[in-house]
Amino acid sequence: DDDGPADPFEVPESTTGKVFWVLGMPLSLAMWITIPDCRRPAFERFWVLTFSCAILWIAMLAYFMVWMVTDFGHRQKIPDSIMGLTLLASGTSIPDCLSSIAVARFSASVDPPGIDSTSDIDVGRSRPCSFMASSSIAQS
Repeated sequence: DDDGPADPFEVPESTTGKVFWVLGMPLSLAMWITIPDCRRPAFERFWVLTFSCAILWIAMLAYFMVWMVTDFGHRQKIPDSIMGLTLLASGTSIPDCLSSIAVARFSASVDPPGIDSTSDIDVGRSRPCSFMASSSIAQS
């Protein structure tokens, strides 16, 4: 990875890499065409367009992911709430976990547990508990 402008036509050397390259080619090509790479000198001024197009891609992919999980849940007669709490939650947590592992492998400094992107969950879980505890104490 040279951190240069992306080239979707660059074929990987390994067999596994070639398989994933072929499978991901339609999506890579679509993004390469629709998102201007502002690292290239010709597109440096279009960084706002690059950002906007990337956000639109994220929104479209998130929409299709939720739609497919909901459809799968309906076909298997699983409630939407269960599908959201399991499949969608794990689908957003696993990439975060993998990126944390990658940072831990290649970095000398690692944030302590609880000071990461999931700390909002830890804080969010404690608020309802403290509210319930204070409500029950006030009532008694």
